[in-house]
Amino acid sequence: MCGIVGLLSQSNEQCVDRMMLRQMCDRLRHRGPDDEGEFVDGRIGLGHRRLSIIDLATGHQPLGNEDGRIQIVFNGEIYNFRELQRDAERNGHRFATRSDTEAIVHGYEDLRARVVERLNGMFAFAIWDANRQELFLARDRTGIKPLYYAQRDGWFAFASEISPLLQLPWVSREIEPRSLDTYLARGYVPAPRTMFREIHKLPAAHTLTVSAAGLRIARYWSPDLRPSSTDHPAQLAEVLASELDRSVRMHLVSDVPLGAFLSGGLDSSIVVALMRRHCTGTLKTFSVGVDGGRALDESEYARAVSQHLGTEHHAFSLRAEQMPELVTTTARFLDEPISDPASVPTYLLAKLARESVTVVLTGEGADETWGGYDVFRKAQLVANYRKLPRWLRRGVTDPMLQRLPGSDAGVRLVAASRAPGYVAQLLHFEAAARRALYTTEGNAAIAVSEAEPVNDSSMLDAENPFGCVARDLLESHLAERLLQKVDRMTMAHSLEARVPFLDYELVEFAFTVPARWKVRGQVRKYLLRRAFGDLLPPAILRRPKHAFDLPCAAWLRSTLAPLAGDLFAEPVLSNFIDRERVSDLWQRHRDGAANHDAQIWALMTLELWARTVGAH
Repeated sequence: MCGIVGLLSQSNEQCVDRMMLRQMCDRLRHRGPDDEGEFVDGRIGLGHRRLSIIDLATGHQPLGNEDGRIQIVFNGEIYNFRELQRDAERNGHRFATRSDTEAIVHGYEDLRARVVERLNGMFAFAIWDANRQELFLARDRTGIKPLYYAQRDGWFAFASEISPLLQLPWVSREIEPRSLDTYLARGYVPAPRTMFREIHKLPAAHTLTVSAAGLRIARYWSPDLRPSSTDHPAQLAEVLASELDRSVRMHLVSDVPLGAFLSGGLDSSIVVALMRRHCTGTLKTFSVGVDGGRALDESEYARAVSQHLGTEHHAFSLRAEQMPELVTTTARFLDEPISDPASVPTYLLAKLARESVTVVLTGEGADETWGGYDVFRKAQLVANYRKLPRWLRRGVTDPMLQRLPGSDAGVRLVAASRAPGYVAQLLHFEAAARRALYTTEGNAAIAVSEAEPVNDSSMLDAENPFGCVARDLLESHLAERLLQKVDRMTMAHSLEARVPFLDYELVEFAFTVPARWKVRGQVRKYLLRRAFGDLLPPAILRRPKHAFDLPCAAWLRSTLAPLAGDLFAEPVLSNFIDRERVSDLWQRHRDGAANHDAQIWALMTLELWARTVGAH
């Protein structure tokens, strides 16, 4: 795992400033404390910070081909690199290292842009092709690794994080108003936008080519939503067991110690069980609980799995009094605001793990691909309801549902059935609430629309609503929220996190499995439970999904109240957000008149981020 940066002058009159490139690289020291390197040749400059995982002795970057005309900086891991190396050697290439990076270089020589189709792993990389005078960038299929870029005044720049780009004098810190609106709706900003007007994210499964003709962005992968020809659960479970076992085995490739995050939930427990199958000797696992009694602390489940599998388990409890300092600290590493309180325990968990290992495997991605969220059931319900004749819904069933006592479920179903799409994520602020929150100037800049900000992938296909929601979750919620949170919090401690559930072949298989074998009645992730029932304790298999919920509502009224009060007293973004409206929202929550913990957390995270990066 590493950090990469680059500068390209789009004219022959300007050359790269080596010192500026070095300043950009220095901002990524936490991503790569073991080594650094740079390549500068006239108008191109590539920089690299290395966290040594594979080929510790000869894996220095930037790395070139035999004649040096191709140069690469690479962040990530390619798990099938030995296969790619054998193919390249058959094509006459000579390898100077044992690193996965060199396999990409020679693959690019043979296949050009199509090299990404051969890569199985997590990656963000940039290749300078001196013969073609082109810069080629790519991001992995599910967005495990980030890649940002900016272009202005004849310059193009890229980096693993936003902070190196902010070192450039020509990159503005001005906020993009539409991104601010999307953040307050969803709690994050989906690609290709960021919170900055002049900085963009390369979306997952996309490549970007910079040449004399300009910028060209292309998509190279998307999961197929067509169902499998096999519809027998026993056969599907057998394939799932084999594919995930293969993925975990590939993710164990490492020249440094590795372990796993173990929450005691189904997903991480399955990963650890498969690691145990292939690892000899000590296997270290790590978990975090919350100080406050059994209702909050679920670490007993992690301990039970550890004992069952024979791992060396390390755990700690997060205490309320730690939160003010930790919330402020984690904001320094989130160069985009992500409204997720779990950033704090993830940061501490990474710190704990880094004391023993350099690589951890995690369970991210299973919920999105195997039916772990309640939103899948709701999407199916909405799709089925839309099949009723329009006259029947509008004249009979809609009014009946809207008058159901004691719940707003009927109202929400009617609203969802009338909307053009279906937003899989819960909204922090509905559209009307956002309009009320903004200043007159903010509303004019943002021009909030009545429709929620959604991607095209969130449009429900009546024939496959489950697949549509899964694709939306995979491409947006997972890639730009959950995975970016994990990337920033682990790399803050120079720890590499790997996600076996997001092996692209496994993901492709998951999208072919019929919905009824993922969510069966009230049982979510049914096929996962069936495929791995013999590896885990019955209590873990039967345990329903339980999100890692922090007592944020209570903490915002106690230990976090002084921090929130200070942040909202003099907000940096007062030109966009009405100070009085925020104060009223905060006052109502603090006094117990209402529970606005999700909204307060989103605003607090936004304000901390704005102060940290100097946004305006």
